[in-house]
Amino acid sequence: MNKKRNDLEILATILRVARNGAKKSHIVYKANLNFAIIKDYLDRLRESGLIIGPDGKNRMFKTTEKGIEYLNYFEGLRRFYFAREIAKPLSSQRSYEPSPNDFQRLPSITYSATVKNI
Repeated sequence: MNKKRNDLEILATILRVARNGAKKSHIVYKANLNFAIIKDYLDRLRESGLIIGPDGKNRMFKTTEKGIEYLNYFEGLRRFYFAREIAKPLSSQRSYEPSPNDFQRLPSITYSATVKNI
């Protein structure tokens, strides 16, 4: 089954790739995008203050501290959603409230905000 990514997932992928600095072509290939649409995503991330670059002769993009914060929120929301999906009873239509144990089964990803000058 081929699931399409939504904008939030694409933005998070770009921020992950640019965490330690990346050229546009590297972001395109690692995020599985194309050059026709990457400009719009990079512009949106720059305008939001989630990514910086390129400037002058430096052609690198870099995730900002605000971008790292976005990634942490995004991953937390993803973990919460998947915990609900994993633990949801299959035969019941009742609403489900996850317990703290549900989250222990999922890997935790926390991004650090070490920003280096590029």
